[in-house]
Amino acid sequence: MNNKNTNSAINIHKAKKHLFTIIFLLFFSSSSAQSPKNDTTITSSNNILESIITYAAEDSIITNVKNKKVYLFNKANIKYEQIELSAGFIEIDWATNTLYATGIKDSLNEISQKPIFIENGQEYKADTISYNLKSKKGLIKKVITDEGEGFLHGEKVKKVDEKDFYISKGGFTTCSHEDPHFTINAKKLKIINGERIVSGPAYLEIANIPTPIVVPFGIFPNQNKQTSGIVFPSYGESANRGFFLTNGGYHFAFSDKINLTLKGDIYSHGGWGGKVLSSYKKRYKYNGNLTISFSKIKISEEHLPDYSITNDFFITWNHYQDAKARPNSIFSADINAGSSTFLQNNSINSNDVLTNTLTSNVSYSKSWTGKPFNFSANFRHSQNTQTNEIDLSLPEISFTVSRFYPFEKKEAVGSKKWYENIGISYTLNGKNQLTTYDSLLFNKQTLNEFNSGIKHYIPISTNIKLLKYVSLNPSINYTEYWYFNSSNINWNYYSNSEEIDTLWHFNTARDFNMNAQFTTKIYGTFQFNKKRLQAIRHVFTPSVNFTYRPDFSTDFWGIYDYYEKPIESDLRPTPTNQQQYSTLQNGIYGGPPSGKSGTISFNLINSLEAKIKDKNDTTNAIKKIGLLDDLSFSSAYNIAAEEFNWSNLTFSGRTNFFNDKLALTFNGSLDPYALDESGNRINVYNWNYNNNFLRLTSSSVALSIDFKNTIGKKQSDNVSKDEINDINENIDDYIDFSIPWNLSIDYTLNQSKLGFENTVSQSVRFNGDFNLTEKWKIEFSSGYDFTNKEFTYTTFNIYRDLHCWEMSFNWVPFGYQKSYFFNIKVKAPVLQDLKLTRKRSWYDY
Repeated sequence: MNNKNTNSAINIHKAKKHLFTIIFLLFFSSSSAQSPKNDTTITSSNNILESIITYAAEDSIITNVKNKKVYLFNKANIKYEQIELSAGFIEIDWATNTLYATGIKDSLNEISQKPIFIENGQEYKADTISYNLKSKKGLIKKVITDEGEGFLHGEKVKKVDEKDFYISKGGFTTCSHEDPHFTINAKKLKIINGERIVSGPAYLEIANIPTPIVVPFGIFPNQNKQTSGIVFPSYGESANRGFFLTNGGYHFAFSDKINLTLKGDIYSHGGWGGKVLSSYKKRYKYNGNLTISFSKIKISEEHLPDYSITNDFFITWNHYQDAKARPNSIFSADINAGSSTFLQNNSINSNDVLTNTLTSNVSYSKSWTGKPFNFSANFRHSQNTQTNEIDLSLPEISFTVSRFYPFEKKEAVGSKKWYENIGISYTLNGKNQLTTYDSLLFNKQTLNEFNSGIKHYIPISTNIKLLKYVSLNPSINYTEYWYFNSSNINWNYYSNSEEIDTLWHFNTARDFNMNAQFTTKIYGTFQFNKKRLQAIRHVFTPSVNFTYRPDFSTDFWGIYDYYEKPIESDLRPTPTNQQQYSTLQNGIYGGPPSGKSGTISFNLINSLEAKIKDKNDTTNAIKKIGLLDDLSFSSAYNIAAEEFNWSNLTFSGRTNFFNDKLALTFNGSLDPYALDESGNRINVYNWNYNNNFLRLTSSSVALSIDFKNTIGKKQSDNVSKDEINDINENIDDYIDFSIPWNLSIDYTLNQSKLGFENTVSQSVRFNGDFNLTEKWKIEFSSGYDFTNKEFTYTTFNIYRDLHCWEMSFNWVPFGYQKSYFFNIKVKAPVLQDLKLTRKRSWYDY
């Protein structure tokens, strides 16, 4: 590329990262101004750029001084103020202050290094770009640019100023491919940067095939912040409710801190539903979301026997405080409450349908730096959806003083005395509780039935070493109760029943117990030194625990009272007509128990592990493998009981195989006492009655197979840290196409024996998913009850990753929830990047 005319051009071969400034051009401008006969155009002072421009190229830079042009070849780059341009070839015209950029052909004769133009953070990819540095106007051909969460394609783009653009033959899409899977095409579009995109008549094109879906005009939001808009519904069919459209509505984006979504459902049998969803966030302070759902479910047709109408509602509120906001005090809320039939009627998620308990908690906790004090207050709710029973604790408070050692010497030298290990702690619990049914919850009389009380608990304990290997842990536990009422019971001769009166006054009671535990560990190792097996280690942990509690029902303590009950027949419940009762029997924390108690309990824990050589390690490293975990046996002897002093001998254990892929757990109970001919338990040892050592009363075996690929944390540079954290914290709400398969099988066998009647039940439950191809994933969940000989709740879900789209088909083949649901929608760019699909369905609350 030599040029013999050195007055017109200077050739610089293979200049790398060459920087050229405007100072050089100003020099030539000054020289040419002194020579009127020179053919070079003189640059006037009005045409000089205001800022320095820098440029570089990987291959070569050619400067044409006569025509005031510079040519940049291969990986060319220009920077000027807020503008950056990179391309395979760039031409700079200093006479007109314009740039021209295009790609270059590679060794395969294909165009590469197409121009990328960035201005104020906005990126444009194109075939060719022309741009004026002074007027900031430009013409771009075959352009692709990011617009919010979408991409804008255009045949020609004319930039008239920093804000307004005009596009000829343009299209909008959320697909990141250069040849997108779908676009909304229009002949003319106008972009108002940072505000909106306006188009004339537009139509939807899928896979380069035009569809009949046409709109007369379009206005698309073009903002980096959240925007309001229509939420399109999904459709499907239910066996009970008919065809439906669900989750259609409108999203209100009030600000980056709070939004609101209104959604509605409609069914062909006449049912309907609605949702109000809102999320909020204040950086470094708190974040949360609120959902209120309600539905009216109509089953079958009016005048038919199975016709029914059910009104349901559900409320969820989750509030989280940032740990940095107030390090010593935390407020949080997790509310899940609603009608007992909501989940069964409005969810196809197996975990939701089979859930029979709903819990909520609003909590506040506070600690004091450098102090042993902690305070917490909770407002709890528990609801059984099968019995419709509701428990409310409004509020439940706790104040604790952490363990301290009053006799410890701060500056003691040497080992501690036994009394220096005496530790004391304190706990105060207070509760205001109500138990009722959901139908009576808002009854005025029900709200007056709250039960209140306060409990003080002071444990005192120490640790003493005996003979170096045995630990002795004695303790005394003191409890005091404060109540605001007590019970007085009399016999009503007219109704022939007990009559309970509540006496409202401040009432106290106390109890205490003492216990001592002896424990040690015994190790045994069996050496083998085989080719791989080196040794087996047995850890044997025996413990003996003694507890004693006096009889608080005696007159000395003043807690228990009597009432006279007439003797009606020889089948009277007691030898006398005196009935004993606790005046605190309705206390929320109970009260001191009756009867003396003295128990000696025995516990034995075993574990086995093998030491083997790692065959995959060339250094013959030794690794440990668990053979049997926590094989335990326990029983107790009650020295205060008049009969049946021994409790059942219980056993349990677990073990894992194949790197924890297969888990086996078992447990059971053995009764030392015999049964008579009628099947009644008698106070005679089984080995003395029928020559059998112990009698098996119950047992359970569970086998769990879990073949699952490890799910790692997801990462992406295309979204904020908060968004990626939210995805990782709720990873179960997404389908991960990068995992080829998962399979979990749980088999359970239970046996129980009541008298001579033996009951056996067994069931199997399985769930999993697998990738049929790289884009298709099938998920399933079911089980079989061998006792009732029927399948348990079953679902099949099919997911299709369409890159910028996602498709799902959910099917419940039988049962009350028999239904199917089909959904196809555009996927958010962050989920494309992470290869995830959101799998929450239309029934989710």
